Amino acid sequence: MKEVNMRSLIAVSVFLVPLRCLFAHEPVIVSSVDPTHSIQIELICTLGDERGDGIVGPTYFVEQTDNYYFVASPSLPSCEVLIFNKKGEYTHTIGARGSGPGEFRFIRALRSTEDGLLYVFDQQNRRFTVFSTSHDPISTIRLSVNLKEKGVILLDDGSMVINAAIFTPSRIGFPLHMVNSGGSLGPPFGAINPRVVEAGREDSLWGIRWMCLGNSNEVWTTRYTNYEVECWSLDSLERTHHMVREADWFPVGIWDTDSELEPQPHMVDIRQNPDGLVLLLALIPDDEWRNNEEGFPEKDFDFRLEVYNPNEERIIAANTFDDHACCFLNSNHLVTCHTENGVPRLYVWEISILPE
Repeated sequence: MKEVNMRSLIAVSVFLVPLRCLFAHEPVIVSSVDPTHSIQIELICTLGDERGDGIVGPTYFVEQTDNYYFVASPSLPSCEVLIFNKKGEYTHTIGARGSGPGEFRFIRALRSTEDGLLYVFDQQNRRFTVFSTSHDPISTIRLSVNLKEKGVILLDDGSMVINAAIFTPSRIGFPLHMVNSGGSLGPPFGAINPRVVEAGREDSLWGIRWMCLGNSNEVWTTRYTNYEVECWSLDSLERTHHMVREADWFPVGIWDTDSELEPQPHMVDIRQNPDGLVLLLALIPDDEWRNNEEGFPEKDFDFRLEVYNPNEERIIAANTFDDHACCFLNSNHLVTCHTENGVPRLYVWEISILPE
């Protein structure tokens, strides 16, 4: 009798374990906003290059320390990092085009540390250059792979999380990878069922993960082509939260269509604030995009800011703004781009999330 019960128990267990795993992977579906808070933004300063050549191009990498803002763009032919004080005044540049110490060929990411160091990732030279608080190059970290845009998180112990497409048997299909302080690759993660698809426009964009460090030794991510939010533990490298947003302005599967002529909604950045709320930044097509003969990015897109409460599994605040957002600086500040008299300028805004 005991033997029969044991066999029955084993049979039931074998049946239930896959079901438990299956349900654990089911995402939270959020189809509407349940507003308990409002979002306000207030302009802090304007960044502009007073040398006369302006800040060029719709893609910017912006980072800050306590005393400075740092700006880089692939559209800058000089491959410099522009530096501004906290009043938004241009002060100087670091770097130049080349492969020598402190030089760059294609800047792909900027990151700063709490003690004021600046890390600049150069894709073509495949290295991080670390700059001191006085903006002198002090070390180089070689990396054998190319990052996705803005695809790095610096950790306190000197290691990193990177977003990269690496086509080796053990890493293909995984968008995230640990990297130690010397630049050597650690374990891959970031996918339950690693996806391998044919190369193409959607493929390259699908692999992009905007990332931020969470409050509990975790990484929060969202995808460029899908309004999908995931949280990954840095202790276990397992997914601990999964949310899919179903919104009329960001239809699921819209990037599966081949409509390159029309601007498509896409995610831009993600941050978690000290209260555990997750801030999400998206660009959505401006109603007037067809009249954008000048090609200004802010006339192609508006930006939408939403606040997700993962504990309550709902969007608690949302607002759409008539401007082009570039990124978050942190959970309290974001950067937008706007053109004044034909010259692009960057604007730093403070974010307030207020109970209604």
